Order: sequence, then structure tokens, then C-alpha cells
Amino acid sequence: MYRANLDHWEYGIDTGQEVLAPTWEQLKALILELDEDKQTLVTYGDEEAGDYMAVGGRERTVHLLPVLRRRGKDIYTCR
Repeated sequence: MYRANLDHWEYGIDTGQEVLAPTWEQLKALILELDEDKQTLVTYGDEEAGDYMAVGGRERTVHLLPVLRRRGKDIYTCR
């Protein structure tokens, strides 16, 4: 099942949120919440299938990192 996660750091503890089967509008809203302080990373995908990506950044700068899984290991690709 596809899911999206947004981290939210308070005193070194991640109290973020998870959205199951998010719509594109929900995913966009999570990405727009990135602030480089408390909310720094959104992940999206289906980890069991090995398909997911990470989006990090802040208000006006976002970095997309597709992640591939081969033989049980994550391979991070930058483009």
C-alpha cells in the first residue's frame, strides 16, 4: 500500500504523521509543509514493493531523491 510520511521534530523526537493511500493533493500539501527546521522530509511509496522516494528541503527549495531497492538494499539516486 502506498503511504506518505512527514516528519515533525520536537525535542529530538519525531512526532510526524502518516497518510495511507494519499491523493496527489495530500502529498503536495505535505511537501509544502517542509520548513527545514521541524519538518524536513517527506517519504512516499510502497516499501514492500521497493518503490519509494524522499523529498526534503524548505519553503522554496525542494530536493527529490528517488530510492530503488535491489536485493534488499536501498540505492539512492540523484538526478
